[in-house]
Amino acid sequence: MSKRSSIVILVTLMILIGFVAIFAYINQEKLIDRFVENRANNSWRLELLEDTESLTLITIGTSSLLPSERAQTCNIVIANGEVLVFDLGQGSFSNIENLRIPFLKSTQIFISNWHSDHFIDLPAFINRGWLLGRKGKITISGPKGLDKIVDGIDSMLRTESQMRSQTHGTDHMDLTYMDIGKNVIESSTKQKVVYQNGELTVSAINVGLATQMPTLAYKIEYKGKSIVISGDTPYDENMISFAAGADILLYGAMEKDLVERASRLQIESGNNRNATLLKNIIPRYSSPQDAARIAEKSSAKKLILTSLAPPPENPISRRVFKLGLDDIYQGPVLLAEDGDIFKIE
Repeated sequence: MSKRSSIVILVTLMILIGFVAIFAYINQEKLIDRFVENRANNSWRLELLEDTESLTLITIGTSSLLPSERAQTCNIVIANGEVLVFDLGQGSFSNIENLRIPFLKSTQIFISNWHSDHFIDLPAFINRGWLLGRKGKITISGPKGLDKIVDGIDSMLRTESQMRSQTHGTDHMDLTYMDIGKNVIESSTKQKVVYQNGELTVSAINVGLATQMPTLAYKIEYKGKSIVISGDTPYDENMISFAAGADILLYGAMEKDLVERASRLQIESGNNRNATLLKNIIPRYSSPQDAARIAEKSSAKKLILTSLAPPPENPISRRVFKLGLDDIYQGPVLLAEDGDIFKIE
């Protein structure tokens, strides 16, 4: 290309850029309005609410308490226009907003246990929904200890919500929507319905007896479809009947050999405290093989492993999590990722 041709092309580009800049300047108000309108229209994935036949699972956070780029445990189930939240670990609420989940429609939250990686984002969820205009009171269901947790959250948020209500008025900041309902679920190995709205039912059982910590597993049923969420549990025969025939069995899993190895490395580095903490949590969780045995014995149609410890961040560790599972369970096995969507039609 000649020097003259290059100069002609450069001048032409500069003229085009100038026209674009002048057009944008003249129409900046219209462009800004269009941008805001598009953002508003696309702010929530409302199509998730429009399907009244399916049962939809979204794995919002798939990590455990161990450090990870993933968010900690959180799952959302959508059915018949309802958005049910199961656990809210660290980072999960940011994922909910970034994934544009229509969480303002959610008034029912279910917590499996009171380890922080299952509930620490509760205050953010409650407060943010109220600020954005949620029309409804949140009800939190969970095991023993719920009263103290909820009262503490309410006390923490009350000062800020009162100030905002005084500033903007009760028509826009209605404090009644900041009231939190409490549904303490008594520990029992017998399945108990803890929430029902038409054909949508949530049941619970206690799976924490072996660890002496109240821990709940949940079953969500809708129009003949079902999802079972295990919570943190060691191998528990009660899960077999609870998960019988489930379309999806979502199971918390720890690769125990990797955690034991990490514990030994901590001892070698002189960090006995961390070594002890790691060793103590191992009996509280199921291995992937334990989860596969429950899935096979319960005839669950699909097994999804979540609350992953340690979080598998590369192909090798992902492969380790699934070693030998095909020999135990005949159905498909998946490792959950933040933001995965599973629809049962």
